[in-house]
Amino acid sequence: MPSVRKNNIRRILYISYNGVQEPLVHSQVLSYLRALGAMGYEFHLITFEKQILNPEQVMSIQSDLEEIGVRWQYRRYHRWPRVLATALDVLSGVTLGTELVRSNRIELLHCRSFIAALMGLGVRLLTRIPYIYDIRGFWIEEKVMKGSLKKPGFAYTVGRKMESLVYAASAGIVSLTEVARTEITGFPVWQKKPMPPVVVIPTCVDLTAYRESTRSSERGCPVMGYVGSLGPGYLADRMMQFFAAAIKADLACGLEIYTRSDVSIGKRLADINGIDESMYRIRSVEPAEVPGVLAEIDVGLCLIEPHYSKMASMPTKLAEYLAAGVPVVANTIGDVASIIERFKVGVVIDDFSRGGTEIALQQLELLLREPALGERCRAAARTVFSVDDGAKAYKNLYNQALDGQAE
Repeated sequence: MPSVRKNNIRRILYISYNGVQEPLVHSQVLSYLRALGAMGYEFHLITFEKQILNPEQVMSIQSDLEEIGVRWQYRRYHRWPRVLATALDVLSGVTLGTELVRSNRIELLHCRSFIAALMGLGVRLLTRIPYIYDIRGFWIEEKVMKGSLKKPGFAYTVGRKMESLVYAASAGIVSLTEVARTEITGFPVWQKKPMPPVVVIPTCVDLTAYRESTRSSERGCPVMGYVGSLGPGYLADRMMQFFAAAIKADLACGLEIYTRSDVSIGKRLADINGIDESMYRIRSVEPAEVPGVLAEIDVGLCLIEPHYSKMASMPTKLAEYLAAGVPVVANTIGDVASIIERFKVGVVIDDFSRGGTEIALQQLELLLREPALGERCRAAARTVFSVDDGAKAYKNLYNQALDGQAE
């Protein structure tokens, strides 16, 4: 279907199955929409809200988003009954998306994650508008990892078939990692139809929001930090185990945990590892506060459960740590290890035995002695995680989907 232009503005509908107030939407959706809006795109945004919003909240959010040129509408996120609730959400997204496409002369859909892409597929079938499938991980396999789906099983088989349909009908695919891109290009679905452009755009951040960490030389000893969930899929137990070993090795005198997870999870794991309450602090921070609080730490922890699905994941916390000039301790997930090793900005640990932990701590001790480490971390962030570069990559993919042309 030919695209429609007015005053050179390209209209795009962005669909996210997350809520507008969730941290990842602030860091990964709105920052991109702000940058892309300056490039000549007009965005309509659909989100699915887990919390009930009162009229004042809705008006405030709409006003804030309109300031960056985004027109926002939302639908309620339904939790139960699980499969039926998700199906109803997809139908709701298709209905609203179709209405917005037809009433606003929208030219392209940008679907963030698998469920949003199912909505995009439905809208495409009704309007013939193309969509970009922006994968945030191998969704079906993530459900297997978390125990929500059984493999093999009927629901798993249906999910994989739906996933193939979403890939096949897309006008472009965004992968967070190079290893996932390689995996995607080998999917059997491409034996039956031509593969659309598959580009790698990692989880970028607004680098201008971050200031340099106050290095441990000013505090006496390193303070470790963690940003994000303590729930399933994250190795919170390994993180506490590593921190306890760092205390014994005189390589840490504190741990700052910034999370919206249940505080009792962190406290329980600290108790198991014999960590005194005076050695750590757990608190919730708003997304806009993250750049500021990261200036309080010297080492960022990024330990995620290794699983096939995670090859397609790029933790936002990696970009946030490096943007703040903070080196990272992480395990091998997606492209994380290759980035750390390429730029020499951290330590990779996959062996959590006593000996493996001791080796990692020795490597960390040597790394922290390097005077240019903070700048090297920020240089890595500028090279890999700049939101401006990410926006340019999205623009290029949009142009391919809309006009068949790349810059």
